Amino acid sequence: MARNALGLIESIGLIGAIEAADAAAKAAAVQLRKSEVTSSALVTVHIEGELGAVQAAVEAGAEACRKVGRLYSVVIIPRPDDGLDVMLDTPSNLYVPGGPFCAIVPQPKVAAKPKKKDTPPKPVPPRPKRTRSRGRTAGPSGDYESMTVQALRRLARMRPNLPIAGRDIARADKDTLIQLLRDADTNG
Repeated sequence: MARNALGLIESIGLIGAIEAADAAAKAAAVQLRKSEVTSSALVTVHIEGELGAVQAAVEAGAEACRKVGRLYSVVIIPRPDDGLDVMLDTPSNLYVPGGPFCAIVPQPKVAAKPKKKDTPPKPVPPRPKRTRSRGRTAGPSGDYESMTVQALRRLARMRPNLPIAGRDIARADKDTLIQLLRDADTNG
């Protein structure tokens, strides 16, 4: 037997679906056939009746769902084929004929978090100590050739026993600074 019309209102969440079903049932002479929960919290309300009544009921239900929840989809099928009976007549997981249009849905089971093992924190390596100069400083071996001119000038200003000072250090070239620093290292 072919149905007159079938309207489907799909919402995200149960509250929007209940509000949509209530508004649809009050808006026109239709029957609430069933509701079902699909994956990702989608709840579909099935409405059956004459085409004009189903259209009015679906519009009212969709508007009510938008006010309190999130409407996902709406469809009206004017004369569903008899082949859809197999799909549409499957038992619903919410609506029980003769009972209220809602059910207590059990809370999903949450897997227990694995206990953390008492492991000692990983040792943090010490930070290298910062020196006053921004460039590389020469060690006791006097590796002055790898240093920049600016680093050599900073080092020269920190040495009290150099024969030059002030602007002479600022004007000295790299080779002169290296020679003066090596002389100061050997003379002590």
